[in-house]
Amino acid sequence: DEVILPLDLSMDYFISFNQFIHSDKKPLESIVDIDEFVGCFTEPDRYPHVAIYQPTNASFPLFDLIIAVYGKTGSRKLYAYQLKEGKEIPKHNTSLVMTEFEVCVLVRGQ
Repeated sequence: DEVILPLDLSMDYFISFNQFIHSDKKPLESIVDIDEFVGCFTEPDRYPHVAIYQPTNASFPLFDLIIAVYGKTGSRKLYAYQLKEGKEIPKHNTSLVMTEFEVCVLVRGQ
């Protein structure tokens, strides 16, 4: 859906998973702040690029998956997803981070 992850389908994207991320200060798995985690993203080596980040050990109350879409010139747009099972809707206020992310999506499953 073009609202959930708007991509220019005329471009051939390079795709990476949990790459192009680095922290000199502390292990990535110990980062619990979403802004600090996003600050660890590094530039991919080829463009256009879709970089998918799923923190394995970090605990963010708002997001479980972050996708960075880099255009042909390296411009970056961030998309955040919260993946939840069941019918409960999280009580966190995602409007606090809407300025950083293009789209924030809640994905629920059974």
